[in-house]
Amino acid sequence: MTALPANARVGAPSSLGSCTVEVPAELCPDLVDLGAGEGLLWRSPSLSLLGIGSAARLDLGGQWAATPNQEIVARRLGSIGQHPGNDPGTLPPAAGAVALGALPYDPGRSGHLVVPRVLVVRAEGLCWVTLAGEPEWAREQARQLRHSPRQALTRLFSTLTEGRQHGPAPDGFELSTTMAHGDWLRLVERAVAEIENGLFEKVVLARRVDVRTNRPLAVREVLARMVALYPSCTIFQMDGFLGASPEVLVSRCGLEVSSHPLAGTVAR
Repeated sequence: MTALPANARVGAPSSLGSCTVEVPAELCPDLVDLGAGEGLLWRSPSLSLLGIGSAARLDLGGQWAATPNQEIVARRLGSIGQHPGNDPGTLPPAAGAVALGALPYDPGRSGHLVVPRVLVVRAEGLCWVTLAGEPEWAREQARQLRHSPRQALTRLFSTLTEGRQHGPAPDGFELSTTMAHGDWLRLVERAVAEIENGLFEKVVLARRVDVRTNRPLAVREVLARMVALYPSCTIFQMDGFLGASPEVLVSRCGLEVSSHPLAGTVAR
């Protein structure tokens, strides 16, 4: 599973500001359905995030996990302006600007995170919207959300619903592997031999499977099925990469760090 810093607090250049406003939960549509469009979706049983548009892009050049990249992101995290929206005591865990993105498995590759222009957060039956952008724009959008939430939400979500294709889902599939069966057997034999020689203690092997369909995949239906089949998992859709993960590799809130891997290889 690709590292997904979906709940990380981020900032942007000091010219940007953000406002967070609570909106009636009954006016907030299904975020999974909306996330099938151009949005960035991260949904767990307790917290759902949907990002729309881009207020800032954080490029992590070279090795995305390198210390210089971490320092650059950290500096930008603290530079964003937070403008009054709601009483701070009523804000959700992911209030303010949040960075969403799918980072490569290989920490030596480059990656990027996006600060959404509009972020919708659902938690414990409540709903909040964070606007990130030019301070005047963010404050005006927040004002409209407070005074006319239904109309403002319809307008903010229009970019995800306009032009959406509603054709039938595919009903024909062809599966093929990119590795011959004999090559796969030799790879398994090699892994076993290297474990016996002490080079590795554990090896997780995987091979890619290509799926060809007779019609374009309906992302909306795929996400809906994931939610129905895996209600306890984290569902995500980032830049065309989607999945359902039962694990929380690392989660940090303030000074508290949690990890809930299913197949850990390190002692508690």
